[in-house]
Amino acid sequence: MAEVSVQAWSAVWRLPTLEGPVLIKQTTPAHRHEGLAVTFAADCEPKLVDQPLAVDPSTARYLLRDDGPTLFEGDPDHRGVHVETITALLRDYAGLQQATVGRGRQAAEAGIPFWDCAVAGRSAMELSDRLHEFPASDPRHVSAEQLHHIRSAAADLDRAAERLAASPLPVCLDHGDLWPGNALPPRPGRPHYRLIDFGDAAWTHPFLSLIMMIIECHYRWSVPDLPGTLNLDYPVLHRIVDAYLESWTEYAPLPELRMIMADALRLAPLRRSQAWITNLAEADEATIARHGRLPWSWLKDVALPVTGLISSARGGSW
Repeated sequence: MAEVSVQAWSAVWRLPTLEGPVLIKQTTPAHRHEGLAVTFAADCEPKLVDQPLAVDPSTARYLLRDDGPTLFEGDPDHRGVHVETITALLRDYAGLQQATVGRGRQAAEAGIPFWDCAVAGRSAMELSDRLHEFPASDPRHVSAEQLHHIRSAAADLDRAAERLAASPLPVCLDHGDLWPGNALPPRPGRPHYRLIDFGDAAWTHPFLSLIMMIIECHYRWSVPDLPGTLNLDYPVLHRIVDAYLESWTEYAPLPELRMIMADALRLAPLRRSQAWITNLAEADEATIARHGRLPWSWLKDVALPVTGLISSARGGSW
């Protein structure tokens, strides 16, 4: 058995078998539902998610086929981020989400939590308070000034949450950690991208899903920063966002979808901050020293307005 990855929140080992290598994944108790979440997603859209070979929620383990490197692993120089690759991946991912619409009961039975957009403002307050409670020597700690930073955004968050909750999009599966490191490329006989690692999945508004991919593309393409905003006013970002949104035009026209996406991106960092708080809950000092600022790094972004989507939507084009 060979070690593939060992983190505070999960570990993966590779095992040889007569039918080829397989992977065994051990998660923490907080993520013990992951194998069932993968099973749910595979039941909904088997072209895009592989069925686990075995799942044991009692031990928080599951077994899956080793299908080779992810997009990120197979292209380290570019992190798997190319316009054509990401647009095709997002179209496939939208298909997975739409295959889960109307299956909320099954998602709940698989242990996938519901995340209610309507309580985003309260969630931001609760997360910032939890981080403030850590001692000042802990990298996760946030100061009184940082608390004020979040509280000053509460009204804007509430308004974005109200608009998102009232949008015509159905709730469905949000992968929760959608980036090239959790996607496998097409292969002969299987023309679609496939998704792995559903430990951060939730049942919520679909558009929350894009925050990780957009931030990854932001980094890869060196998108210019605009102080005090999340800048999406960049041609290649327009292309990948629209590739995804065009899959949802049965619910609303594209300009309206862009406005909805802007609200989703305002709220989505809350989910990533919560995920990192959970990931670090049982971490050792070295891991906390390395990753401890990430809960705040995500949480502070809820105070950033999104530029490059709303203005374009009102204008009707990019």
